[in-house]
Amino acid sequence: MNYIVLDLEWNQAANKKNRYAKILPFEIIEIGAVKLNDSFQIIDTFQEVIRPVVYPKIHHISREVTGFTSADLQQGGHFPEVLKRFLTWCSSSEYRFCTWGPLDLTELQRNMNYYKIAYDETIGAGVAKNNGDALHYTFMRIARKYGWKVYEEAFRLLYALEEGETAMLKTDYDKFCFFLSYVSKAAGEDVCKTCYSQKELELIEESLK
Repeated sequence: MNYIVLDLEWNQAANKKNRYAKILPFEIIEIGAVKLNDSFQIIDTFQEVIRPVVYPKIHHISREVTGFTSADLQQGGHFPEVLKRFLTWCSSSEYRFCTWGPLDLTELQRNMNYYKIAYDETIGAGVAKNNGDALHYTFMRIARKYGWKVYEEAFRLLYALEEGETAMLKTDYDKFCFFLSYVSKAAGEDVCKTCYSQKELELIEESLK
């Protein structure tokens, strides 16, 4: 059993009139963690800055607490991508989260839920609109069903491909399907059938033409 001591930093709206303030009061801008073994010895660390998309300008309180500037945050990764790397880092063995208080896990879940809102406004509403956040939500849905290891295995297989093996991929939808074909190999079944409806796939195809 490992223990993940988690510490998040977040940004916030400049005022409560912001339309996202009730949905996402705090947007995570950094994930930091220490991994302890069952003897409580430090065996690894994780730290990544996240580029905010809801509140791109850093609030003065967040700047004072973290020392980050808005320019610093623009160098960070996108939340779903950083989250995927973080959870992969966590899952090398069985683990439990440890935090300094209840807010870290609450805000982590709230930030994850935000990406379902992007889904609800596009794919979920039957709107064929190219929205990376909505697609990331569907990828998280696959991870909830099969675990993040299917992505680890899929990327391992993809990195082993020769350059010419992807030359036939002409559209973003081709690339989407090609990627999910490798996730399906890792999952042992067709994730397009188990995690997407036919209508969702049609909307995604239309949006990625």
